[in-house]
This record gives sequence, C-alpha cells and structure tokens, in this order.
Amino acid sequence: MQLTWVGGASIEYVHDDAQDLAEHIIIHGHRLNAMDHKELSSLFSLCQESSRCAMDRKVALAMANLDIPPKWNVLGSHHGDELSPRECPLHLAVRWGLYRLAELLLCQPGGLMAVSLPNEEGVTPLQLAQNTGNTELLELLNNPPNPLATPPAGLTQVWADRSRLLRFCHDTGNLTLTVQQNPRWCLVESEHADILLLRNRLRDENFLREIKAFRRERVESITEKELVDDLADTGINLQTFSCNLLKWS
Repeated sequence: MQLTWVGGASIEYVHDDAQDLAEHIIIHGHRLNAMDHKELSSLFSLCQESSRCAMDRKVALAMANLDIPPKWNVLGSHHGDELSPRECPLHLAVRWGLYRLAELLLCQPGGLMAVSLPNEEGVTPLQLAQNTGNTELLELLNNPPNPLATPPAGLTQVWADRSRLLRFCHDTGNLTLTVQQNPRWCLVESEHADILLLRNRLRDENFLREIKAFRRERVESITEKELVDDLADTGINLQTFSCNLLKWS
C-alpha cells in the first residue's frame, strides 16, 4: 500500500500565567500572608504596571472559568473564623491594582465581608486602596457591584444544561461553550454534539435577540464610532467561537 504525504502542522504549547495565577489564588487563598504578593509579583511578572493591566482581564476570565469548590470563599476561612485577621485574595487584587479581579472577587462568597477584613498587619483591602490612592478601586470597594446584576469577569450565562454552559463575553463579543469532559464519551461524537448545540442555538430566534442585545451594549460601551457587525433580522454574524473542554470533578 502506497502512502501519500498530504501535509503537516505544528502545535506550540504556551504557558498560561493567568491560568496559573487564578488556580494559585483558589488553591492557596486560605493561607496567604502579607508578604506573598511580592513573591507572586515576581513569579507572574506583575512588577510593571503594563504587565498588571494585561494580566487583569486574563486572570479574571481564567478564574471565572474555573470549577471553584462549593465551600470556597474570598475570606479564606472556615465556618466560625470568618473575621480572624488574614491576608485574603482581595488584598492581593488591591495591592496589584487589578480592578477586574477585585470586581470578580466581590461577587464571590465572602467578597463583601472581605472589604473590611484586616490582615495580620491590621490592614484591610479598603485601607490599601486608600493608601495607594487608586480612586477606581476605592470607588469599587465603597460601592461594590450587585453579584446578581454584574457579569463576573464580563461573562454572562445565556444557556446551560447539566453538562454544558454557553456564555457571552462582553469584552470580545464572542460566545464561549464550556462542556464537561467525560472519559466514557467518544470525543468525536461529543465534539459533533457541541457543534450541533451551537447551530441549534443560533437558529433560536429568542436566543439570537438576547445575543444581539448584548452585542449592541458592548459596542455602545466601547465607542460610538465602532462599526457594528451585521445584526439584521435574518441572521447574526458571530465570527469567533471558542470551545473550552474542562474536566469537572
């Protein structure tokens, strides 16, 4: 049997610092200390302001996509010691000036209580924001978002079933489909079912109207001069879909 060379391609695996930082905060958020931010700043290249700005959106999105343990909270505490002084993830977000991460944490369990939680040095996230003069973070902490009305990390859930979650990203205007990966399923059949799900959702008129409204809000929030994608009644132009396959415990 003769073999014919058809073509080839290469894959480059890129280390994702934002994913690693998000996982570190979730895993070690209960045993932070006031000096951890210095080591983490060096480890995740957060010493420069430009690096922090780029990391803010990425780490917030990464954390929003994590399968956070049900009992996890921003206070890093167990039942009964919620007010014990400790450095918490909100302290880190404020120290780094990460607005989106702080906003996401405020919408998590214990987030609002963490605003006034002192660390072992007696300093709260609110006091840190006051000391650094970060007016945006100070306003955020004094007037925290409503968790029921604020899309965490700019992601709004638009559809879900028992194993799949379809969300709209307000920053990019894209749909993100996150699915549960089960080793008992055939990968090809599972991917085919996911593609069919997207197709069916995009033929649902009620679903399309909801996405159109989100996209219009996004365009208006960025600039009045930005061109709007084709949102005619006959269809919708969603140029990019991303599919994240997550292993849920």
